[in-house]
Amino acid sequence: MTTKKQKEIGDGGNSEGSSKSLVPSLPFDIIAYDILTRSPIDCLMPFRCVCKSWSSLILNDSDFIKLHSIRNCASPGFIDLSGNYPDSDDRNFNGEGPESFQDWQRGVKKSKGICFYDIEKQKYMLSYFRQGLFNKKLKIRGSFDGLVILSAEEGDREFSHHVYNPITCNSIKLPILDGPVVQRHMDDLYFHLVFDPIMEKFKVICIGCYYIEILPRQIVPVVTTQWFFKIVTLGTRDGSDSWRDINIPKMDFCLRGKYKALSANGYLNFLYRFDRKVLRIDVSRESYDTIEYPEGASKTSKLLEIEGSLCILDYTNSRQLDMDRYHCHYLDIDYMGKFALWFLTEDAETKRWIKKCDINMYHNAYEATPCKAAPVFVAAISNPTLKIIFYVSTREYEYDRFTEDQYYSYDVELKRLESIFRPDASNYRQWHFHRLTHI
Repeated sequence: MTTKKQKEIGDGGNSEGSSKSLVPSLPFDIIAYDILTRSPIDCLMPFRCVCKSWSSLILNDSDFIKLHSIRNCASPGFIDLSGNYPDSDDRNFNGEGPESFQDWQRGVKKSKGICFYDIEKQKYMLSYFRQGLFNKKLKIRGSFDGLVILSAEEGDREFSHHVYNPITCNSIKLPILDGPVVQRHMDDLYFHLVFDPIMEKFKVICIGCYYIEILPRQIVPVVTTQWFFKIVTLGTRDGSDSWRDINIPKMDFCLRGKYKALSANGYLNFLYRFDRKVLRIDVSRESYDTIEYPEGASKTSKLLEIEGSLCILDYTNSRQLDMDRYHCHYLDIDYMGKFALWFLTEDAETKRWIKKCDINMYHNAYEATPCKAAPVFVAAISNPTLKIIFYVSTREYEYDRFTEDQYYSYDVELKRLESIFRPDASNYRQWHFHRLTHI
């Protein structure tokens, strides 16, 4: 017999008439766009198994994914190729033994999946590759907005390139890069993902360099570096987009080591240090422009992205050191812990840098004790407070494969330094924001 309370739930509280079902029903739009969009990623993914319409909604509905991104902050952390965590059987599933030193040096590893470490929840999550990437030799090229660029070894020094989504396990194979020069110099290729706000699609920029002998008959040949820039759009209707050239004049910018290009607000940004400029590639127009450094900033700077804005973290002390040279030097807290943080503001006509704050990470010798080498900045997060993420390396030389890095976060508002991550030694790790993304 139906109770009065069950009847009220079944018919929405309407006591007139009988309810055909004891289970209340909600409109699909409320379930989809008001309830599911507020669910964290870990809780959302199992809902794909409810029915095909829910699975299609979560994986393919761009409006749903945008709303979910607005209502859920991305989880910050690190991605790594599988097999680098021997303390856990769940994560150590490579089964092939240690990779060769040559592969380790190049960042190439035979792997069955990607492991993500959430620095806030302090837990690991595994994403297994599907056919096409599973158990291949891979190299992580970069990460942006929940997506990862991977290179897969197909043969003798031949690689295919893919954009991989660790949440959905889907991937897109990029078009073949034309020309034998590109294939020969695979290790000198740099891939970057940037979101085009006008087309509302992701684009991949490939930057490569090769060396041309201009005086080959000399005892010591004289060579020059030739750079090329190519761009391709993901998710085109017929899937047949090809690489296009971006013409950029020869410039002495830095891409290696700590001076990696940075995606922010529809641009790919580089430090053009010797002319004290930032080179920006506009992915919507597929053109470039330059911005002067903030007045008073040194060439010893680092690009960061904070809430979609381009920022420069700059050493403020007059005793400036080159970041390429002090990496393994012992830290002098009087000089190496003080920075200025600049934000770029721009409108249709003007662009200018605004100094947000001065930072002193090492307020006293006790705080600097664990940081006996210069910090290498990785990223910044701003939820709930602004934190700068960096690591300190204890490597005596560049390719020391058995030395661990120690990761820290510095809370700018609370002025607090914390150790957040001490992983096993790895040459594959990348900073990553774990979030639901559609490609």
